[in-house]
Amino acid sequence: MSRADKKQVKKDRRRNGQGTIDELGPNYFRLRWREPDPQDLSKTRPGSHRFHGTRTEAERELGRIQAMADAGKYRPRSMTLHDLAEEFLADRQAKGRRFRTLESYEDTLRAHVLPELGKCLIDQVSPMMCFKLLMAKKSQVSKNGRPFSKASIGDMQTVMNMVFNYAKKQKYVETSPVAGLVLPDGDPNEPPDLQTIQRKLTAPSVLTPAWRQKFIEAAAED
Repeated sequence: MSRADKKQVKKDRRRNGQGTIDELGPNYFRLRWREPDPQDLSKTRPGSHRFHGTRTEAERELGRIQAMADAGKYRPRSMTLHDLAEEFLADRQAKGRRFRTLESYEDTLRAHVLPELGKCLIDQVSPMMCFKLLMAKKSQVSKNGRPFSKASIGDMQTVMNMVFNYAKKQKYVETSPVAGLVLPDGDPNEPPDLQTIQRKLTAPSVLTPAWRQKFIEAAAED
């Protein structure tokens, strides 16, 4: 079947209320359909669902979902972060990202993010959960036996934000829990470095002579 014929089949299916199937990867599909809008029953709104399996199984699942959506009984369950990460990587691969870049994304997600948050539903991942995950990495060591650098922690945060920005683009979530997350420098559980504090206290003054004189006069009057 030519590309033009495939597009026509999709248009016919969409027009007939049968939904469409987009292939994201081997045995990995996105099912799309239209369902009644609860805000205005005279209108419909689009729906989508990720599906793992053969195309025949995807066709069968789409038919079941469409039938339930037409009856107003379908309530899609939010996807897990693991499923979102898989779809994100498949999308980047389909768009022709370089192998090294994809490998970096996948290593970061599988080694640092998914073991902790992979089973969480994406609409339940909070900024505090992301903050605790990244801060915990500061007290851990990498596979080389050295603590994670600030740049490494920043790379983890960047990849997480890219995944949730993709979810926003697909309208799976409204906001990214990683956006605007600011991590403090150093380990908050580490005791203060007394030598550093003393060095700061004994550092040369940055006040100009005129302001230094005003400060001394104000102190003398108090």
